[in-house]
Amino acid sequence: MARFCARAVALSAALALAAAAALAWRLSLGPAPLGPAGAMIAAAASSALPGGSVEIGGVSLTAGEDGRPGLALRLEDVTVRDVDGRPVFSAPETVLKLRPLPLLIGRFRPTDVVIRNASARLTRAESGAFSFGVGGETDATARLAGPDGAGEGAAAEEGVAALVSRLGEGEAPSGPLAVLESVVLERLALTYDDRSSGRIWTAERADLRLVNGPDGLRATGSIVLPQGRYGTVALRAEGAREAGGAAAFSVSFSGVAPADLAAQIPAVAGMEALEAPLQGRARVAIDGAGLLTAFSIDVRASSGALRLGPRTVELHGGAAAFAFDPATGRFDLTRFRLAGPEGEASGSGAAVVARAADGAARSVVAELELDALAVDAPEAFATPQRFDAGRVSLRARFDPLRIEVAEANLAQGALSLSASGEAARDGEGVWTGAATARLGPVDAGQALALWPPDAAPGARVWLMENLEAGVIDRADFAARVTPDGPQLALTFAFSEAVAHFLRPMPPITGAAGWAALEWDAPRGTPASFGLTLDAGEVFAPGGGAVALAGSTMTLPDVDHPLAQTEIDMRGVGPIAVALELIDGEPLALPRRIGLDPRSVSGDAQARGRIDLPLLKDLTLEQVAVAVSAALTDVSASPPGLDVRVTSDALALRADTEELSLEGAARIDGLAAQVSVREVFAPGPGAPSTFLSLSGGLSSDQLARLGLDLAPYASGRARGSAKLERFAGGATDFDARLDLAGMAIDGAPLDWRKAEGEDASLRLSGRIDGTAGGGAVALSAIALDTRDLSVRGRARLGGDGALRSLDLSRVRLDDRLDATLALTRAADGFRATVGGRLIDLAALGDAAAEGGGSGGPSGPPVTAELAVERLQITGPLALTDARGDYRRAGGVATASISGRVGAASVTAQSRQGPDGETVRLEADDAGELLRAAGLFGDGVGGRLAADARVERGARLRLAGEASIVGMAISDDPALEEMLARADLEAARRGSLRFDLIRAPFVLEGDRVTLGETVAYGPDIGVTIKGAYDIGADDLDLDGVFSPAFALNGALSRVPLLGDLLTGGEGRGLIAFNFSLSGDAADPEISVNPLSVLTPGVLRRIFALEGEAPAAE
Repeated sequence: MARFCARAVALSAALALAAAAALAWRLSLGPAPLGPAGAMIAAAASSALPGGSVEIGGVSLTAGEDGRPGLALRLEDVTVRDVDGRPVFSAPETVLKLRPLPLLIGRFRPTDVVIRNASARLTRAESGAFSFGVGGETDATARLAGPDGAGEGAAAEEGVAALVSRLGEGEAPSGPLAVLESVVLERLALTYDDRSSGRIWTAERADLRLVNGPDGLRATGSIVLPQGRYGTVALRAEGAREAGGAAAFSVSFSGVAPADLAAQIPAVAGMEALEAPLQGRARVAIDGAGLLTAFSIDVRASSGALRLGPRTVELHGGAAAFAFDPATGRFDLTRFRLAGPEGEASGSGAAVVARAADGAARSVVAELELDALAVDAPEAFATPQRFDAGRVSLRARFDPLRIEVAEANLAQGALSLSASGEAARDGEGVWTGAATARLGPVDAGQALALWPPDAAPGARVWLMENLEAGVIDRADFAARVTPDGPQLALTFAFSEAVAHFLRPMPPITGAAGWAALEWDAPRGTPASFGLTLDAGEVFAPGGGAVALAGSTMTLPDVDHPLAQTEIDMRGVGPIAVALELIDGEPLALPRRIGLDPRSVSGDAQARGRIDLPLLKDLTLEQVAVAVSAALTDVSASPPGLDVRVTSDALALRADTEELSLEGAARIDGLAAQVSVREVFAPGPGAPSTFLSLSGGLSSDQLARLGLDLAPYASGRARGSAKLERFAGGATDFDARLDLAGMAIDGAPLDWRKAEGEDASLRLSGRIDGTAGGGAVALSAIALDTRDLSVRGRARLGGDGALRSLDLSRVRLDDRLDATLALTRAADGFRATVGGRLIDLAALGDAAAEGGGSGGPSGPPVTAELAVERLQITGPLALTDARGDYRRAGGVATASISGRVGAASVTAQSRQGPDGETVRLEADDAGELLRAAGLFGDGVGGRLAADARVERGARLRLAGEASIVGMAISDDPALEEMLARADLEAARRGSLRFDLIRAPFVLEGDRVTLGETVAYGPDIGVTIKGAYDIGADDLDLDGVFSPAFALNGALSRVPLLGDLLTGGEGRGLIAFNFSLSGDAADPEISVNPLSVLTPGVLRRIFALEGEAPAAE
């Protein structure tokens, strides 16, 4: 039996060897087709694919592959279909390498599988699970997609798909594949259907090699995808899986779009905001259950873009490397770098993701460290900015979304910027949030460079153009976003600042204070900016400074392109410095009124409002200024006035249109209440300067002003004056004086005003500053007292000399009611005197001196008189008086005519080097004498009187008067004398005098008659003596001769006549008489015996002796 068995074995071996030899011989001739074996293999493979089918076009046995000896089974045109008959895998050529010995004993045990030029479909379901070839979703690959991709699927039993699936899951092959060592797919045409992203990928070439070793499964593969977003995508992967199921693999990639990478790897979902081709390497580790245990990636980006919400930022390149620990949910960002035209950033960081039970992310806590940050974005910063370091700590919650920034810091040299805040989005996508930020001490220029150009552009531009230097000590920012709009607030404190507030005026230096920017969109309030100065000074070009502490600046609407800036300025300093500052452009206020700023001394506390648009180049018309100031210890010389004004306190107001000043002041030491208003650009014909003065002046103070009223006035007057000055220098004025406090002595007018009596004076007119060198036109002169009233006007030349005087009415109680028109011509003065009444007697010395004012040597004068009534003495008056006055060449002449009752009267005077004379003529002497109250019983006759005038302490007239042809009737004194002389015949009817000649001296109120002669047919009289007009007292004596026609004939005989009669006017028969006492009822004495005495002896019988002789 043993021999049999041995023979059987030997025979079998021989047969096997023979068969092997025969097979080898056959295969040496080429592949041996197996014919029906293909259908058998396809049927067996289809039974291993539930719901699927396998089709094989042909099967052949070959002696080796790739030049290496061995048996191999070659399958041609293999197609795998799904349950719907759709092909999911096809391979033109599949080679199964076999071991000869197992094949000889009837066992099909392939060691290697090589699939060439195959076509396959890899599907990723919307759940994230993968299926390959035929069969359901595989557990292992589904788990690689994360918890969302978990799913159940029926594993393929055998076949190519099942083989790949089992090897992928780390299971040891069984049955015919128990000795399988590797599976190779060469030049695979793979279609990847990613249903979660809606994309289908077709690989031009994919190569995969799976090697099953004692330590587990090792795999390498590569794939080229031409349909990438940025061109061709190349992937290369390698990995290993231990026998226990744990696996680790890495993937190198290039040309990958971040969105595509994020779609396949949820751990890098945040990278979808990047739009740039990526290249890099990712490492993945899973445990035996297929759960992710580690993930890391090192990636670099080429040029592209980064989407930040609705905004896209150009990117020049970037790189990042981070690792993810699924057990803790921690991401460690070991490095990152982003670079683009708008900046560059690099650093590292970490994040921890907290997940819900279903694996969904609930929150993330992250920290980011910046090594460097450079920003070159005009919308963020006007100039490129580089930060040295930074740090951000934040937490994000996802349902609902809420982001909280606990800390965000940036450093730039000495600059330190910190911020915090939060933001949330509700279920309707509406964002709300709040943030705060703080900036540490930093140079103002550096801080302004960080100011975003679009944030309050007006305020930023103004500060950039006008802030030369300074330090931001601290800045705080707060913002809130609500559904109704944002709310913003920025405050900052500054110091050591140098800033312009109104170019080209000098800047503020040493400025310190704080500023605020606010915007409240929910309330509809525009963004506003405000600044307050706690310290700061402005230095004038000529030296000295004004302190501006307390000043503010407000920009009500920073977003308006022509926003108006409101500056509330407060200044303290010397007046001269403040004036010099506003004397510069663009205000140039003092120079408009010709004021030298340095001519004013004192101190000022000012407050002003300046409104101007935030424009670089301003004109005065674009600037609104309103300034008020309290001036103390003021001393100044007003333009155009040669006076010094001082004041303890004045109030000043000014704007771009006018300047005003008021308060109590002293003008050259004289106290007054002053108000000045200066209009810088008056309209056509309008005044530019308004001046009001009020106060009291004593007579001594008036004298110091050049108006010496002594001895005519004393006491104190109160008054006011208003002046309006026009362009060119012309000035209108209106002065009003209350003279109640003054005593006025108008002695020449025999008029006085006692102190306390009401009186006022008004002077109105214009000072012409162009023609005549300051000529004065008094358009209104009004003087009102109890007794005296004057109305008129006048003109004075630039030298102060009178040019014209027009008094429309001068009234002095019942003594004067006249008019006067006086003009000055090249040849002297011309005057016209008119009116209703001039009482020469009552006016006293004024009337006596009026004609000779200035003497004959004064300037030439021509005057005309036309007065309704010219009162000569108490009872004597000329009506319808007309006259003229001439003064020239040292000679003054005057002539006047009028009527006294029915008599025509003329008077003439002459004043010259040889003295002064007057002449009076009347065509009715009786009427004149009666009107004069001298003699009331005369009728007719012609009067002529000549006299010399002597002006000394008292006016004295000496001369002779003559009357021709006057009759006397009903004269009581004469009748009494005739009665005592018993000359009844002579008393009947009137007595006619052919001639009356009277030498006289008038001195004061006393008339002294020399040897006065009166004679006619009936009587001859000689008389001499005195008449006191004021006392109305007579002291006269004389001689009268009856029947003078015969009695006086001897007087005409030479020598004998004088001896017998006693002289002219005396007869041979004559009586001595005397008159004394009251002129109305004189005492009359007649010596009858004197009739018997010759004329030469008659005087010894005179009762009173000699009377003074007339001169």
